[in-house]
Amino acid sequence: MLDVLARELGIRRLLLEGGAGINGSFLAAGLVDELSLLIAPALDAREANQGFVEFGNSGLADKVRLSLTDCKALAHGLVHLRYAVTPG
Repeated sequence: MLDVLARELGIRRLLLEGGAGINGSFLAAGLVDELSLLIAPALDAREANQGFVEFGNSGLADKVRLSLTDCKALAHGLVHLRYAVTPG
């Protein structure tokens, strides 16, 4: 699908707003070059909630490396973090 978008439409950059599974799959496949996170001052500790990245029991620690490129405090206690993503 990504090849078709690039070849037929000239699309070179995408914003991925998927769930934990799709985010983890794209990261593990080396298809993510930047991670942008907004941290909000709120807690949700329900048991069924999952993180923003999931990649089974093997995890992603040895597959990707994150390097902080920017950190900004925003209104209402929000924090915007940006990371460069490189293969691990």
